[in-house]
Amino acid sequence: MGSLYCQPTDLPQGLNSVALSTIPLTDQAAACTTASSMLDNFFRGRWPLPLLSWGPDVTIRAVHIAVKLALDARGSSLLAHGDDSIERNYEAAVAWGVRVQKGTEHPDVTYSQPATQFVIPRVSSPNKVRGW
Repeated sequence: MGSLYCQPTDLPQGLNSVALSTIPLTDQAAACTTASSMLDNFFRGRWPLPLLSWGPDVTIRAVHIAVKLALDARGSSLLAHGDDSIERNYEAAVAWGVRVQKGTEHPDVTYSQPATQFVIPRVSSPNKVRGW
């Protein structure tokens, strides 16, 4: 598992506290974990994971995904409530992830350094093999 790009305490950025109070905290945490994993699927195509730090642009995209997932888990008909901004925000966050993966969006992140590759030394000579 990579980094958690949002926490349940971040979710009020995408859904009001009254609506959040109807979603168990365990479901909110699970939605944050899944949203972060979804973003990692995009990020891993571009950087070594886990990310060490990230800006608020990454957090808000994770929030938008997590809010949609949490509401879906609770059982919600967004069309019945007339609030399609949650669906739009979710779709925009996923589209942003695709652009990040393709390298056309550049969020402020600090990524892990790849593991050092060991290079096996090679010795060669223009002379014939001497047999030792």
